[in-house]
Amino acid sequence: MAIDELDQVPVQRTSDRTSCPRPAAKSRQWTKQSAGAMFAAAAAFEFTRGIALEIFGQVLPDWAYTATGLTQLIVAAGAYRLALLWLRRLP
Repeated sequence: MAIDELDQVPVQRTSDRTSCPRPAAKSRQWTKQSAGAMFAAAAAFEFTRGIALEIFGQVLPDWAYTATGLTQLIVAAGAYRLALLWLRRLP
């Protein structure tokens, strides 16, 4: 591994003949915090379906499933972030 002088980012050179360096891959570990946050996101995703489908079925009958899916994704992303912040504070 070498450090590029311009970016100060570790790069991995594939061979001496190539002139184009490739960024070194960051290893992402599956931790207890990320597993708990993923569980919270999945639970929020499933919990939102019934509520959102009932509301959007009356308000937007033609777009009920699309709006429900988008709402589920937004709620799941928010739940993941909140759970990750909360779980990082635990000892």
